[in-house]
Amino acid sequence: MGKKDFFKSLVGYSVPSYIGAAISLFSIPILTRLFSTEEMGKINMFIAYSNILLVFCNMGYEQAFVRFCNEDKSHNSIGSWASLCMGISLIFTTFVVFGTLIFFKEISLAIYGDISIWCIIAIDLFLLARVITQYTTLISRMSQNVIEYSIQTIIITITTKIIFIVAAFWDPTFVIAVKIMVYSNLLLAIAFLLYFKSKKFFAVFVGVDKRLIGKLTKYSLPFVPTFFISTANLYLSQLILRKYVGFEAVGIYANAVSVANVLSIVQSGFNAYWPAFVFANYKTEQKNIQHIHKFVVWAITFFAMLAIAGQGILYIFVGNNFRESQLIFPLLIIVPAIYTFAETTRIGIRIAQKTYYELLVSVCSVGINVLLCFILIPKYSIIGAALSTVFSSIIGVYSASIISNKYYQSVQSFIPMTLAILILFIMACLNLIALGNSKYYYYILLFLALFFTFKNQVIQIFHYGYVQIRGSK
Repeated sequence: MGKKDFFKSLVGYSVPSYIGAAISLFSIPILTRLFSTEEMGKINMFIAYSNILLVFCNMGYEQAFVRFCNEDKSHNSIGSWASLCMGISLIFTTFVVFGTLIFFKEISLAIYGDISIWCIIAIDLFLLARVITQYTTLISRMSQNVIEYSIQTIIITITTKIIFIVAAFWDPTFVIAVKIMVYSNLLLAIAFLLYFKSKKFFAVFVGVDKRLIGKLTKYSLPFVPTFFISTANLYLSQLILRKYVGFEAVGIYANAVSVANVLSIVQSGFNAYWPAFVFANYKTEQKNIQHIHKFVVWAITFFAMLAIAGQGILYIFVGNNFRESQLIFPLLIIVPAIYTFAETTRIGIRIAQKTYYELLVSVCSVGINVLLCFILIPKYSIIGAALSTVFSSIIGVYSASIISNKYYQSVQSFIPMTLAILILFIMACLNLIALGNSKYYYYILLFLALFFTFKNQVIQIFHYGYVQIRGSK
């Protein structure tokens, strides 16, 4: 596959991300004016716990589906692979449901601040719907059906976010928000199941035996502790903020994360397409993969820098109670940036099927995050939480990338990526120092530094655009 075809497919997979990012940005001024910081903190606790529990519902079999569904097409279709892997995930979902019912007091107190069996039933139904919608979108993604994948993702975005906004006008409380999330996701799960069943995607898997299940399990299970630790690590700052500060701090911190997700305009589409491209082409496209890594680092860093420089415009639309989050927004935008870099630097571990390395790296990363959170959060509150997240993420990404590169060299040199991260961190520090308008002079110097670091990539992008414009005339 040439660069032109790659970028064409990438743009196709990015369309839902553009729409999702636009809806998210549109929703921020509404939600931050209707919801209190406390109610928003509770909602984010519900999302945090559901994402952590989702790891144990999947048990890594969604990754096995991504890895093997295109490898054996002689007897089984992508749909039958999805049936097998989703069936196993749903069995584990049942165990998770029983676990949440046993510990419903502890979980509901952590999420809601009160004992509530309703809260637990809601999270269980939410998990069931998430497992189903996840596999149905993976079918389209791994089939490389851009149109079908885009339609599904857009429907999910509109249903979950637009209805959520409508509910906020009706009654901006945790209970109503959670009900809307659960009902809308259940309806989507049913609709997607019926759609793919009508297309006969969910078929019986031919040739299921102990050896195959063993192969899938051997690949899948190392992801469980890895994903649990990495997901818990993602929300660790919020969980410890909840313990030491309260729901209000969680709401402010989570708002900064939401604004930082403006970067998903570029990130989400890339993450959706990249695994399918790599596993299909890594044997023949190593040079292209190395070039793509450099383009990704440059593009993501450039968009992150634009977001930091233009944060004043972004925060005009944020409600007054959430304005404090602007202080940590530039720090938190570094996290999605480096995790997108990692998509291109960590692929060797999965190609070589050495997924236990991801577990080792995740353990080290979360250990550092826990230590930093307990040191920094009691003293610096949300700033301490942001710094803990950034430092632990950087250490984790570099550790995994260095190991991965020994099995598959997707990165020729880590120097450009290191300089890109340093540039972003300097911009974030300038925001904390509060230099006023003079900081924009430093921003210009940092943009120039980025240009000289990635001058070849910038020249190629402009040349590609020039050729496309000339060709369209």
